[in-house]
Amino acid sequence: MNDPALIYYVTDPILPLDAQMGVWPLLTVPPDLQQVLFGPILDPATGTPGDLPLFAIIEGTRIPALSLLIEQESLEYAGLFQGKVAEDLGDNIPVLVRLPQGSRLLRMLLTDMGDDDAPTGMLPKEAAIFIRSSSPLAALRGHFRHFTQLPTDEDRRIYFRFWEPASAAPYFDYIVSDFGQVAAWFGDPRSPIASLVMMGRTPDGWLMHQFIPSLPNEQPRTPVVMTAGTREVLRLARYNANVLQAVLLLRKTFPDEMAQHAPRKLRSQIDRLYRRLIPLGFHSKKALFMLATWEVFYGPIFETRDPDGHLAELLMMPGREDDRIDALRARIEALPSEILRQLSPTVA
Repeated sequence: MNDPALIYYVTDPILPLDAQMGVWPLLTVPPDLQQVLFGPILDPATGTPGDLPLFAIIEGTRIPALSLLIEQESLEYAGLFQGKVAEDLGDNIPVLVRLPQGSRLLRMLLTDMGDDDAPTGMLPKEAAIFIRSSSPLAALRGHFRHFTQLPTDEDRRIYFRFWEPASAAPYFDYIVSDFGQVAAWFGDPRSPIASLVMMGRTPDGWLMHQFIPSLPNEQPRTPVVMTAGTREVLRLARYNANVLQAVLLLRKTFPDEMAQHAPRKLRSQIDRLYRRLIPLGFHSKKALFMLATWEVFYGPIFETRDPDGHLAELLMMPGREDDRIDALRARIEALPSEILRQLSPTVA
C-alpha cells in the first residue's frame, strides 16, 4: 500500500464569485468549481461515476440568520448537535445542508465581496466544507455526528470542529496515508463519502482543497482518535489562521501603507514576529496585532530601534499583556522622531 488513502488536490488560485454586476443569470459557483461540486464523480457506493448530490456542513455561529436562509429556500437540513447542547446553542450549531444547483445560500457561501462583513459575501467567514455523497442526509448526519467529539490518547473526549476549513485541510492532509482513519471518515458503507472540498484563504486570495478517497475494497476502519500528533497539527493550523488574520487586518486598517508590502512577504514577517514574541507571553489577538503593526511600520525586530534598549527590556518584562503593551506604546511615543520611521500609525 504505497499509494495514499486520500488523493489530495490543491488548486490555486480560485477566483470566487463577486457582486456579478451585469451578469445574468447569476452564477451559483465559480467556473473553476463547477465540475468539482456538481460534475460526475466516482460513487464509492456503486463504483461508477455519477452526479452525486452536494452537501455542506456550515458553522452556524459565523452565518447570521442561517436558519432563515435555509427556510427561505426550503432546503433539506439537520443540525449535527442534539439534546441539551443543541438547546443551549440554538441557531449557533453546525448544520448539514443539501445544496442544489442554483441555491442562493450556496452562491453566498462562495462569494467574496472584498468586505468580510458583507452579508451576501460569506466566503471570508470560512464557515463551510462541502461533501459529495449519494447517501441520504439523515445517514450523513449520523455519520458525521460520530466525529464531533473524539477520544484522545489521554482518556479524554474533546470537541473537533472539523467543518472549519482552516482545520479540515491540514487535518485530512495529515491522515492521507492512514488507510484505517480514511476508511472511518470516507468508507462507512452506510454513508460513503466521494469527496470533501473546502476553500482556503491565503494572503493572495483563495485556493481549493479537495480530498477523494482511494481505498481498497472492504478496507477495515479504525477508531478516529485525537492523538498528540493530531492536536499539534490543529494547533499549528490555528496559529497559521491567526497569522493570516493579522495580515488581513493590517491590510484592511492601513490599505495605502500596506500596498507596498507583498502579501506573502508580509505574512512571513508576521510569522517571524509571532514565533519570537509568543514565547515571551504575548497571546491575545489585540496585543499581537499591536506588536505586528510596530514590526511592519518600524522594521524587523522593531525593539532594536531603541538605542537605550528599553523596548527590548519591556518585551522581556513579566506582567499583564495590556500593561506591557501600554509601556511599549509609551516608550515608542517618547523616542525622537528621527529614531523611528517617519510613518507612525495611530492604532487603538
